[in-house]
Amino acid sequence: MNKTKKTMAPGERTALYLSRLIIWFGLIFALLPIYFVVHASFAEGTSFFQTNAFDWSHSTWQNYASLLKPYTSGYTFGRWLINTFIVSTTSAVIQVFITITAAYAFSRLHFVGRRYGLMTLLILQMFPSLMSATAYYIALSNINGLNNLGWYIAILCAGSAYTIWLMKGFMDAAVPKELDEAAIVDGASYFRVFWQIILPLVLPMIVVVFLFTFIGNFTEYPLASLFLTSPNNYTVGLGLYWLLNPGSHAQNFTSFAAAALVVAVPITIVYMIFQRWIVRGLTAGAVKG
Repeated sequence: MNKTKKTMAPGERTALYLSRLIIWFGLIFALLPIYFVVHASFAEGTSFFQTNAFDWSHSTWQNYASLLKPYTSGYTFGRWLINTFIVSTTSAVIQVFITITAAYAFSRLHFVGRRYGLMTLLILQMFPSLMSATAYYIALSNINGLNNLGWYIAILCAGSAYTIWLMKGFMDAAVPKELDEAAIVDGASYFRVFWQIILPLVLPMIVVVFLFTFIGNFTEYPLASLFLTSPNNYTVGLGLYWLLNPGSHAQNFTSFAAAALVVAVPITIVYMIFQRWIVRGLTAGAVKG
């Protein structure tokens, strides 16, 4: 069987090489800042920009080792990292629970206010969460809830309007209601339908909600800077700022670069582990059928 080799027109060949050139330029443009951060994390001294950014002869692990030691005020980067994992994991789990139960109610149940409840979610999504920061601050001040990781987690769990709408749309598109009706006819309760039918089918979107919430809260800074005042309760977002704050600590850009890379490692690992679930969750409900 003869295979004919497809020839490209001169214009198509030029467009192909031009697109490849643009892609390579974009990759270099995106990776170059990362290279400078990596180089600074192994550099001596405290300056971010070195005399020769391509000279690795004076590389040292001192900046990474310093993250394991207490700072002058007695606080450690490890403590901030533990706080961040507690906040991110707990808030992500609670967010998933709130999202899946609320989305199931809006998607499958019929109750008074269902239609306007969905419209309210859309309206709430139009406003940034920082608009409610003042109200949260006043409320927590009245109950002595400031500088408390538990209340900070509760505040982070309040912003689930977008994930509820996302999960509700996924249920409507990817999970036929006929499955629910058939199970109910066979005598299954609403809880059994939810637990044994809905949850397994929406597992990819559950992973997406968990991952997006985890990553978003892992690097959250504005609310943390408002509610967490003690360095012992800092998350890594506040801790990284503390490394560069002249009022509390000498500016050390090389330690900051090392800490930033350490913070990026768990996020990258979690993303790589759940990558296939993310693709399934974001595409499974794209076409209804």
